[in-house]
Amino acid sequence: MAKRKVGNLEKLAKRADSMIDDAVGVGKMAVDEAKNTGKDITGRLDKEAKPLLEKGKRSIGDSLSQAKGINVSLDEQLNALERLAKLKDADVLTEEEFAEQKRKILARI
Repeated sequence: MAKRKVGNLEKLAKRADSMIDDAVGVGKMAVDEAKNTGKDITGRLDKEAKPLLEKGKRSIGDSLSQAKGINVSLDEQLNALERLAKLKDADVLTEEEFAEQKRKILARI
């Protein structure tokens, strides 16, 4: 009977070893699948992110250009006000003409 128990234990040990080998195989397959999925996701992300990044850069560039334009425009408007004031002081413009032009310039700022 002792031999029989030892024989049964050996069978169980072999079966356990086989199950462990199977589990390790499944684990390796899962790791490989995860690696492939990760590579696929990274590839798609790179592919999709690049156009978005370029669009963002263009948008920032456009915004900066517009902001610079606004500053130039503001400077031009202030210069125009100064020129109008000089024309009024030189009696080239009446007070009413100056006020009307000043109102128009200020409305654009």
